[in-house]
Parts: sequence; structure tokens; C-alpha cells
Amino acid sequence: MDPENYKIGFSFHNNESDSDSLTLYTDSRLKTNRNISIQQIKKQNKWIKSISGFEDSLLKRFKPEFNSIEKLWEISLSPSFENKVSNVSKITSESKGIYRYLRDKEIIYIGKGVIKSRANSPERLSWEFDTIEYSIIEDPEKQSYWESYWLDKFVEQKGRLPLYNKILAKKI
Repeated sequence: MDPENYKIGFSFHNNESDSDSLTLYTDSRLKTNRNISIQQIKKQNKWIKSISGFEDSLLKRFKPEFNSIEKLWEISLSPSFENKVSNVSKITSESKGIYRYLRDKEIIYIGKGVIKSRANSPERLSWEFDTIEYSIIEDPEKQSYWESYWLDKFVEQKGRLPLYNKILAKKI
């Protein structure tokens, strides 16, 4: 598990005594097991659990790629706004990443940067929202990438930008 980079690595083998192994399927002819308990993984990793809550099944699909250096299969997940607060004071001043504001469960803004300072900026004091959801991402380039990714997904689903992104785009 690499939560900082939103990656999961895994390998396939038949060693049933390995305590880190999860069986994916059972082949009764060959008497081999391959299982996985996704419930346990979700319970231990809220960044994975939040993806399971997406309504769009395409957002839950990831292509595994083989990492020849680590000799593991890897799945890169998208940051999925796994942290949720109803009060900006609950966010640390150092938290950087991508975030979205919700009002009555509707996404009204998607952004990036230092989350608390952006929420407290003067132009946003009049914005009405009841929840901030965010993912911690330190790298500014990755913040930009994932902000664009989620804005594009929103436009694909709704045919428009979120309310405050649309208003800001008109001003610019």
C-alpha cells in the first residue's frame, strides 16, 4: 500500500502460509486459492473505501500494470476526497491537495492548493457550502493534474462546471 501516491501493489503466488496474502479465487481442480477481503482493506484505508462509494462504476475500474523493478502488479487509484469536514477549522493549516465544496451533497466547487487558506480567502467568505471533502497531495503538479481530472469528470457527468468554478471561469 502506498497511500501517499494512491497505489496498491500485489503479486500472485500459491504460498498459503504467507499472512499478507489474500486469496482471489479457488480452483478446486488444482486445489489452489486466490481470495481477497476487500472489506478489511477498505476498513484500514479510507482512501480506498471512498472510491467504493462512487455511483459511476467506471470510476471504480483501474488497469493493473506490472512494475518490473518491484516485481509487483500495481493499481494507481485516483485521490477520491476521502477526508470530510463540515467546519474549515478542522483542517490543518499545512494540508495541501485537491478539495471540493458541497452544498446539500451537490458539488459546487473543485479546487487545489493549501486547503484551509483557500477556504478562508476573502472571495469565498460569502460562498454557501456545508461540507469540504479533500485528498492530501503535496506535489503541486499532481494537484493540478487531479484537479483537472475531477473537473473533467464533473463536466462529463453534468455537462457543465460546478457552480463556483463556472462563476470564476466567467470572471477570468
